[in-house]
Amino acid sequence: DRAALRAQLERDVRSFAIDRPPLSPGWRQVQRDLAVRLKQLGYATTRENFDDGGVNVIGLHPGARPDAELVVVSAHYDHLPFCAGADDNASGLAAVLAVATALAGSASDRALVIAFWDQEETGLGGSAEFAQGLKRRGAKVRAMLSLDGVGFASDAPGSQLAPEALGIVLPEMVKLLDENGRRGNFLGVMGDQDSERVIAAFERAGKQAALPIMGAALSKMSRAVLNDVARSDHASFWFAGYPGVLVTDTADFRNPHYHCGAGPDLPGTLDYDFLTRVAI
Repeated sequence: DRAALRAQLERDVRSFAIDRPPLSPGWRQVQRDLAVRLKQLGYATTRENFDDGGVNVIGLHPGARPDAELVVVSAHYDHLPFCAGADDNASGLAAVLAVATALAGSASDRALVIAFWDQEETGLGGSAEFAQGLKRRGAKVRAMLSLDGVGFASDAPGSQLAPEALGIVLPEMVKLLDENGRRGNFLGVMGDQDSERVIAAFERAGKQAALPIMGAALSKMSRAVLNDVARSDHASFWFAGYPGVLVTDTADFRNPHYHCGAGPDLPGTLDYDFLTRVAI
């Protein structure tokens, strides 16, 4: 039921959009609430500690095989002080919980990891710790998604900006942006070359949900040139040699409230119809 999903997403965004820098009372509250929700959905839930007081909240749905490949669906829950972070990243938390709910009763050979990362804003600490741990254990990762800012959209012409390097790496995407009047009404899906199938699946799903997708699978050289695509937790998996995909509304290239720069990043600034289409 799309209306019920929309209502749940908005409730979750409003619940998580509080001042929550690491080690703060709000940080502890959101961390606790995420763990409770995963347990209620039946995931094997842990809070994994790492250096400097960091805590990742991890939910596992085991695969049917002991050596199962992992599919990781994730969002970071920390934020900067004195900023509610509704889009960054309460919207990502809400969408990942919707995915976790939809897949809670599913059966697969692959294992599903629902991850809520800490310390993204201060250097991707939580996801880096987890990815390096997987590498040390020799774990196999089939796909990794990082949902980071997925709730802000605008149909206004000129509302979508782009990094200068985009024209060097992806001139065809710049052409699409221009043809769309530089409107910020699409979902960005950027990954590595090992994630081509995941990006193609997003494009197919976007057509079904009436959600425009602008996606690309980037080479290592392209990722180095377009360094803005390495600003979220998927990059920790790239650095560990795993596939990773960033799912985003493009943050400060669209949302003037990013990091509370031109005004507070509050729940009322988001487009919940857009967020619903992302989460479906």
